[in-house]
Amino acid sequence: MEAVVRGITSLGMFPDDHGFLRRIAYVETRDGQLSGALLGGIWKVSEDMLIDTQRIKDHGKLIEKHKIIQQNLSIDWPEVIWSDLQTPFYSGMAARLFLSNIKLSIPKTLESQ
Repeated sequence: MEAVVRGITSLGMFPDDHGFLRRIAYVETRDGQLSGALLGGIWKVSEDMLIDTQRIKDHGKLIEKHKIIQQNLSIDWPEVIWSDLQTPFYSGMAARLFLSNIKLSIPKTLESQ
């Protein structure tokens, strides 16, 4: 999971999440070790959450993020489907995109998160 988080972070399109994305994977599925981890991937992203990461009409900043994903990873994010999230990178990217759609900033401390 750390490699996935590093890969997402290396794109430079998200502010520092203070380890939050990494912690979500552990809490949700113990990094994929809990049963049922394949539904929404290691980050347990729901189908509605995935769809929200593709709604550029609702979240205008997604246009630039989708371009960065396409240019750097050759992934056409609006074409990603829920079953693709079985791949850890897709699940992690969906989770991070979803978090970026939320207006509140990610808390800095473990206790706040």
